[in-house]
Amino acid sequence: MKKILIFILIALIIILGIYVLTPNETPKIENTKVTENKSKLIEDKTIDNILISNISLVSKNKKTIFSAKITNLTSGEQNYKNLQIIIKDKNKKTIATLISYFGDKLNPEETKIVTAEANTNIKEAKTIEFKLNE
Repeated sequence: MKKILIFILIALIIILGIYVLTPNETPKIENTKVTENKSKLIEDKTIDNILISNISLVSKNKKTIFSAKITNLTSGEQNYKNLQIIIKDKNKKTIATLISYFGDKLNPEETKIVTAEANTNIKEAKTIEFKLNE
C-alpha cells in the first residue's frame, strides 16, 4: 500500500512539473495592415465637400476591416446616409464593395467615424473608390 501511495505521489509530481514547465502559448492572430507601399490607397480624399481621412484597411483572419473619419467641410447640412467603399485590384476589377451607414445627415463641419467589414482578402488591393449615397 505504501509503494502504491509513493508511486501515485511521484506520478502526480511529474505531471504537475510537466504542466508548470510547458509554456502556455496563445494562438497568434494574423493582422495585416495594408499601409506598406500603398500610401496612395489610404491617402485622404474629398468627395462633394466631404473629407474622408484617417483611412485604414486591415486584413484580420481573412476579413477586411475598413475605418475612416468623414467630415462635412461645408457650413450646411449634407444629407448623405452611407459611404460605399469599392476596393479594386491592379486590373480595376472590384475585389470588395463595403457599405458603412452613418446616419441621416452630416451637420456643418461634423466629423463621424465610419467602419465596414467584408469576408474578403484585400492583399491585391490597388485602388479605393468612394461613393456617398443619400
